[in-house]
Amino acid sequence: MKIANGRQGGVAVLLALALWCVTAPSSRAQSLPLVLSAFSAVSEDSVIVLPTGKLYSFREDEGQVLVFLDGVTVQQGTQRLTADSLVVVLGRDEVNALPAEPPSEAPSPDSGPLPPAAAPERGVFMPGSRIREMFLEGYVTVDENDVRTLEAAAIYVDNTAGDSFILDGRMRAFDDGHPLVLRFKQLTGYADGNALLQTVDYSTCEHGNTDFHMSTDTAILTPTEKGRILKTSDQTFAVGYVPIFRWPGMSFNIDDNEGLLIRDLNIGSSGRFGTEIETVWGGDADGLVNGVARMLGSDEELEGEWETRIAAYSARGLFIEPTIAWEGPNSKGRFLASHIADSADEDELDQPITDNTRGRIDLESRTYFERNDYDDFRVLDIDISYLSDRNFLNEYYEREAKIGREQDTYLWYRDIEGNEARTLLIRPRLNDFESQVEYLPEVQRRLLAEETEAEWLRGAKLTVTDTFSNARFSPDEDNNALDSVSNLRIGRRARLDWDIDTGEGERLRVTAGADATYLSGTQFGGADIRTSLLAAVEYQQTYVGVDQGYSSETWNLDGIRQILEPRIGIQTRFGTNHQPEELEVIDDIEQLDDNHLIFLGVRHRIQTHQDNKVKTILDTDVIIPFYPNESRDNAGQVEGDVIVDMRYRPGANIWGLRDATLRWRAVLDPNDRGYEQSYLSYNTRIDETKRFYIANNKTEGLFNFLTVGVLWELTEKWSSAVFWQRDQRLNETARAGFMMRRTGCCWILDYIIETERGTGITGEDRDDTQFEIRLRPTAFDRRRPGDDDILDDIGSRIR
Repeated sequence: MKIANGRQGGVAVLLALALWCVTAPSSRAQSLPLVLSAFSAVSEDSVIVLPTGKLYSFREDEGQVLVFLDGVTVQQGTQRLTADSLVVVLGRDEVNALPAEPPSEAPSPDSGPLPPAAAPERGVFMPGSRIREMFLEGYVTVDENDVRTLEAAAIYVDNTAGDSFILDGRMRAFDDGHPLVLRFKQLTGYADGNALLQTVDYSTCEHGNTDFHMSTDTAILTPTEKGRILKTSDQTFAVGYVPIFRWPGMSFNIDDNEGLLIRDLNIGSSGRFGTEIETVWGGDADGLVNGVARMLGSDEELEGEWETRIAAYSARGLFIEPTIAWEGPNSKGRFLASHIADSADEDELDQPITDNTRGRIDLESRTYFERNDYDDFRVLDIDISYLSDRNFLNEYYEREAKIGREQDTYLWYRDIEGNEARTLLIRPRLNDFESQVEYLPEVQRRLLAEETEAEWLRGAKLTVTDTFSNARFSPDEDNNALDSVSNLRIGRRARLDWDIDTGEGERLRVTAGADATYLSGTQFGGADIRTSLLAAVEYQQTYVGVDQGYSSETWNLDGIRQILEPRIGIQTRFGTNHQPEELEVIDDIEQLDDNHLIFLGVRHRIQTHQDNKVKTILDTDVIIPFYPNESRDNAGQVEGDVIVDMRYRPGANIWGLRDATLRWRAVLDPNDRGYEQSYLSYNTRIDETKRFYIANNKTEGLFNFLTVGVLWELTEKWSSAVFWQRDQRLNETARAGFMMRRTGCCWILDYIIETERGTGITGEDRDDTQFEIRLRPTAFDRRRPGDDDILDDIGSRIR
C-alpha cells in the first residue's frame, strides 16, 4: 500500500485485531469474511464511512486509496468504529467508490490525487467485497449497539489474506455489570478465527491503573459456539504493580458472565484451623450437565456452573469441595461433595476423631415433568445428604449447622391438578447418628377446599386427606434408651369449613371433621382402627376507623386508618378411641388426641400515606389460648402461652426512626409472668453512612443473647463494621468481630478479626480468635446488589 507524503512511515504500527474479536459479547464464531465478521452487515457488503474532516483520493495501478483525516466514523449494521484517521485500499475490479455527495468540481479518475474535499453530508458508501485493506489510527473505538467493546491505538486489516493486527488494545468482554477487561500490547488475528495476544493482563476493573489483575506473556483467543475461549500461558497475580504469586496457565470463556475463574481468595488464621488459605474457583459447566442429562434420557437444554473450594488449613489439612449447579426451563439442582484428611485428634467439641477421613455429599434436585400453572404441575424433588460424622457439619459448615437445616434424604413426587394433589414420599436414613422418622414409602391424596354441591351448605368447602404410610422411627445409633419402631397406617381425614357472612365486617366459620386410621401395631401388639371427631367455631369482626384530616410532618403522617380485627374461637377434638400412650408413636398420626381449646385473638393495624403510598406503620397480632380441661391438655394451667407478633416501621422524620424497624416476636407464659421465647430487635440507619442494630434473642432455659452491631462508611472506598454478642445468662462475651472493607474497582477486600467463645466441653480453653483477609470480585459477590449491610459478613465463612 502506498500513501502520499510518506504517511506509511509515520504509521509505526502493524496493528492488531481480528475485528471479529472486538464485537459485542453476544457475538459468536462466524464463517463470514474477516471484515464482515467485524461488522454485523445490514446488507451483506455495505460499509458507510462518515468523515468529519478532509478526504483524499489516490489512483494506483492496483486500485484506489481513500484517506480520511481529522476524524472519521465507519458504520456497518449495529457496529460503529471511530478513529482520528482512516486509510482504505480498494481493488479495481469494482466500480470506483465515491462520496455519496461528491464535490461539485471533481476531477477525472485519471488525473492524479484529488484535492481535499469537505466532509460529505451523507458519507461514503463502498461495497465490502472491494475493500482490500483498512487502517485506522488515533484512539480507535469499536461500539456494538452503543456499547463500547474495544479501544486501541490503531487497527490494520488485510481483507485479502484474512489477517489483522492491533496495537495497545483494551477489550471489554461480557457485559453484565461486571465486565472482564483485557489489555494487550499486540494482537494478531488469523483467517481461521484464532488470535494471538502478547503482553496481556486481564481484570474486572475498567480503570487504567487496576487494583488487582492477572498478567501473562501470551494468550490464544479461540471462537466457539459458546463464546470466545482465552487460553493463557503461566500468569502472575498482581496488586497494583506488585506481583504476588504465579499461577499455571488456564482456559476460560470470556463471553460468559462467569468467565473469571477465581471467585474468592481468603487468607487468615484461627485457633480451630490454624493458618488458613482458601480459594474458590468456578466456571462454565454447560457441557458436563447437558452430557449427564442426555445419558439420563433428557433433551432439556441446561445451563451449568462448576465451583471448587480449595483450602489449606495448617492445623487440619487440605479441604476440597467441588460443586456442580444446573438450571433449565424445567429443572434445577446442585451437587456438592467435600473431603478432608483431618489431621486433628479432637474436634471443636473435644470429641475424639475416630476416622480422619471426613466429608459430606449433598444433592438437591427439582424436575418438573409438566408445569402449566402454579396449581397444575408434576414435580419430583430429590435430596441426598450424607455426613461422615455427627460433628463434621458444625466444624466445616458452621453457619448451616447453626440455622438448624435438617440433613435429609428423600424422594418426593407431587402431582398437582387444581385443588387435588397426589404425592409419593420415600425417606430413608443415611446418617445413623441422627434420630429420624423414615417413610418407606408414604402415599397421599389430598382434596383441598372442594365446594360442596348441597344447596343448604352453599359456600362450605371440604378437605380430604387419604394416607398410606409405612413409617419407621430410627433412633440415634448411640441412644440405647429408645428402640426402633415401625407401623403401617392407612387412613382418611376429612374436614368441612363453612364461612358464613353474618353482617358487614362479620364472619363466622364453622368446622366439622373426622378421622379414621388403620394402625398395624399398638402397644398391645395387635392392629386396630383409631377414630376421632373434630368440631370448631370461629367468629371475627372487622372495625375500620379513618381520620383523613390528621397529619403530622414530624411523624410523616398523612391521614390515619386503623383496622381492628378481634376474633374468638372454640375447637374440640373428641371421641378418640386410642390415646397416644396406647400406640407406637412415630409422628403426628399417632399423636392425635382429645383436646378442648378456646382462643381469643386480635390484630391491630395502623396505616397512613407515605411517599404517595399506603404504608402499614404498626402491625400487631396477639393470640391467647385457654384450656377448659387444663389437667389433660395444658399441664394443669387454664391459660396457655400468649403469642405476640409486632412490627413497627414509623418512617418518621425523627433521628433514629426514619429508616427504623422495630420487631418483637414472643411466646409468653401468663402463669409465671415470664417468657418461653422472645426476639426483640431494632435496626435503623443513623445517617447516609451509618447503620445501627441491636437485638435480644432468648429462649427460657437455653440461651439469652444480646447483640449490638454498628456499620459505617469511612470514605467512598472504605467502610467498617463491628458487632458484639453477650451471653446474658453467663454474663460473658459470646462473640465479637470487627471488619474493614475496601471496595476497589470491581473487587472487594475485607480484613476481619473475630473472637468466639469456646463451645467444647472444656469451655474457655476452646475459645477461638480468627483473622482473615478476604478478596473477591464484585461480579461474584453473594450479597444482593446494593446491599451495604456488612454485619452478616463478619466472621462468616461462605459455606
